[in-house]
Amino acid sequence: MDARLRRKILYFALYLSEGAPIGFLWFALPTRLRSSDVPIEEITSFVALLVIPWTFKFVWAPAVDLLRGRWWGIRHTAVTAQLAMVFTLLPLLYFSEPAQFQVLKFFLLAHAFFAATQDVAIDALCIASTPVQERGGINAWMQAGMLLGRAVMGGGALVLTQYLGPQTVVWMLILLTGFSALLLTFSFDERQMPDDSTVVQ
Repeated sequence: MDARLRRKILYFALYLSEGAPIGFLWFALPTRLRSSDVPIEEITSFVALLVIPWTFKFVWAPAVDLLRGRWWGIRHTAVTAQLAMVFTLLPLLYFSEPAQFQVLKFFLLAHAFFAATQDVAIDALCIASTPVQERGGINAWMQAGMLLGRAVMGGGALVLTQYLGPQTVVWMLILLTGFSALLLTFSFDERQMPDDSTVVQ
């Protein structure tokens, strides 16, 4: 397969996996919470809380570069953050009562932090591994993946829940999120990155 096409598919898939949790947590989960009688004021505050790590990710973005060394690269940071995202989604499998909402908020806020961190790392990888003339096209593929992920696990999750049940849909979300870690582990050779590549945010 042509290297240019491989890059398009890779970053489309990575952003698909990145957009899926956003679609579920920002759009589908509030509907599920409301159906479980969680007050709407708590739901809106919760969604606003999830946005905070994305808003302030520039604060710790330089750490992605600072952590780079001989045995630890940007890819390692991205994969670690993605695995943490999977772990922090697991409590969604057991959420059933409004009383559990406070515990759920803790895990999902941590998820948002790791999601924002892996977004920084993936963007850094893209900048470092993609020729300048390709970056505009790659960005279009990334955004397409992000929007598709949001749609499938946002409004799409509400439809799928009616037929598959809430736990099956959450498992789909977890597997789709974890898929990005596997993809990045086996599809990317960081040795091809130039030594002077840096995080740009």
